[in-house]
Amino acid sequence: MVQVIGDFYESAREKRINISLECPTKSEAFIDRKWMREAVGNLLDNAIKYTPEGGSVKISVIPYQMFSEIRISDTGIGIEEAEIPKIFGRFYRSRQVSSEEGLGIVLYLAREMVDAQKGYIKVDSGKGRGSAFRVFLPRGVQEEKNKAG
Repeated sequence: MVQVIGDFYESAREKRINISLECPTKSEAFIDRKWMREAVGNLLDNAIKYTPEGGSVKISVIPYQMFSEIRISDTGIGIEEAEIPKIFGRFYRSRQVSSEEGLGIVLYLAREMVDAQKGYIKVDSGKGRGSAFRVFLPRGVQEEKNKAG
């Protein structure tokens, strides 16, 4: 997570957006580091892009018994409830953000990378109240494979 924050530190600093990280000392999930860095980076990039100057973005890592959660929450513009089911569609762009640069592929790719690792993404958002993208990744997958083989 520290590396992902480093990747986007400069763009956050330019907008005076505070990025914080809340992560327990010990948290685990079996992931492809490159894909997860890309997926979480896509979500962090969007959080910075759609958070007004002076806002904040928080990354939290929360371990559960079966999953580890990576939550990226922001104080951005939020997403209308009716649009939430559509945002992971390939090339989907909300009219609300049509003035921003983008192709509408970032969330689609993030979901595909997380799905490929047996995880899933949930979104909590509302127009004008920011967004929280919650990535859930399985824990203990490697141990199960070793026991079977």
